[in-house]
Amino acid sequence: MLALALVVFLCGPVLVGGQVAAVTTASPIEPGGAVGLAAPSYSGVPKGPPVLPGAFWGTATVGGSSLSAGTSITVWISDTQVAQTTSLINGSASVYSLDIPGDDPDTPEREGGNTGEVVRFKIGPVWANESGTWESGSVVNLNLTADSLASASTRWIAAYGYSAGGWTSQDKYPRMVGDVNGDGKADIVGFGSAGAYVSLSTGSAFGTSTRWIATFGYSAGGWTSQDKYPRMVADVNGDGRDDIVGFASAGVYVSLSTGNGFASPTRWLNSYGVSAGGWTSQDRYPRMLADMNGDGKDDVVGFSSARPLVALSTGSGFSTPLPWTNGFGASSSAWASQGRNPRCAADVNGDGRADIVGFGNDGTHVSLTNSGLTVGSRPQVVATAAFEESSSTEEIIPDMSQDKANEVAEVGPGSESDYAPWRGEYFANNTLTGEPTVVRDDQDIDFDWGEGAPDVSLPADSFSVRWMCALHFDEGDYIFHALADDGVRLFVDGQPLIDRWAKQEADESTGQAHLTEGKHALTLEYFEAYGGALAKLWWEEVRAADILSSSGPLR
Repeated sequence: MLALALVVFLCGPVLVGGQVAAVTTASPIEPGGAVGLAAPSYSGVPKGPPVLPGAFWGTATVGGSSLSAGTSITVWISDTQVAQTTSLINGSASVYSLDIPGDDPDTPEREGGNTGEVVRFKIGPVWANESGTWESGSVVNLNLTADSLASASTRWIAAYGYSAGGWTSQDKYPRMVGDVNGDGKADIVGFGSAGAYVSLSTGSAFGTSTRWIATFGYSAGGWTSQDKYPRMVADVNGDGRDDIVGFASAGVYVSLSTGNGFASPTRWLNSYGVSAGGWTSQDRYPRMLADMNGDGKDDVVGFSSARPLVALSTGSGFSTPLPWTNGFGASSSAWASQGRNPRCAADVNGDGRADIVGFGNDGTHVSLTNSGLTVGSRPQVVATAAFEESSSTEEIIPDMSQDKANEVAEVGPGSESDYAPWRGEYFANNTLTGEPTVVRDDQDIDFDWGEGAPDVSLPADSFSVRWMCALHFDEGDYIFHALADDGVRLFVDGQPLIDRWAKQEADESTGQAHLTEGKHALTLEYFEAYGGALAKLWWEEVRAADILSSSGPLR
């Protein structure tokens, strides 16, 4: 049939049903060409058989141990990755196999190998000790090994151990590392009974343990428990040296590193403490430090009953705590324990600002810090897509009952003040009479207005304030301090404890009370006559966290 069709094609007109039918040829006959067809172009057709890949297979180990299933194994030729696979488990061995394609000489990119080129392998992030040679069509058994990701452990210092110095408990004698002298190497900081001890790193060992400050210890200040009075090291002033940050009963104390010692502690914030907000346990209400706004200074992050609260570092103090996002708080059973569902702060998207990360019951949840947050700006409260509870009313006071929170502060969702424990009523007279001109929530009573006024609607002289709150206290004896110019009086559970209701220069008054376990109502009343205006209140438990240093009690 093929021959007949060809004859018909070449003969021209034919009879179809008795009629002449024209048959048109596509082109004249060309010598050496196809009859009646245009000569095709062979420029894009390979001139030889396709290049076969080179194959490798075998076992893969790191440090003499088999890999986890799914470990990445990559292939590199001339510093370019050309193939990848993942390890499998065969019996007790981890194995791999992969094909490495040939390189295409007609493209500038590197796609594979050429005959005789060296093939290198990576197991995860580390180079394998073995290498191969690429050959088209070869199948090579090559067992890959890599050294351990870290060297074998060696003892850098015979100290800070259970039997090497009597460091019997992390809760009693916490140890941690941080770069306290700014040389780029992390050093040991251990909180012993008599204070904070440091061993500087040389890069190959830790130096002799020396006491950098005689406080923050079990017997040096009453820091009896890391869970109740946590201590940490972080760079809070941005000088490249890690400082000590301690969460005492009365608030947050900081000892700045000088590079060869720690300066005397000063209180940077009257919050995040057992008696300064009811932060009774690091397990239930964890506190930590991280650079939340990307200014190079570490900030305080505390997880309250309702949500994370952040106090930004100014370099010499911490600002009023700000509500950072919703959720992650102890009022939800999903976040009731740091031991079971830990929360932390770290920069997970590489924008220079730490984010909130929580390990919930159903997986890991992340709340990214607002990308529009700039240094010194106040963040807006944003909802996270990954939280497991919500609350219509939230407060900074951990575990405060909802009824009491509403009674004291009457706060609502999204308000500017829904994280503050003190309700302040400000009067445009010095007798606390009539309707208050200003009603607001104050994080702490720690004011020095100088010759000014607390608000533009109040006079600079002859005004008064009444602050009220309810806070949780552990059972114990407490000393309350009120520093005022002019008059001040303090009531605890309705009973007068301090009464200096008179015109005076700045002066400190104290009162002591034994408090039972639970919440107690505090009311501080203050008036300003004329001149400078000052009002401050703080307290400490007599035995547990009466912070001492070599120079005496701190305030």
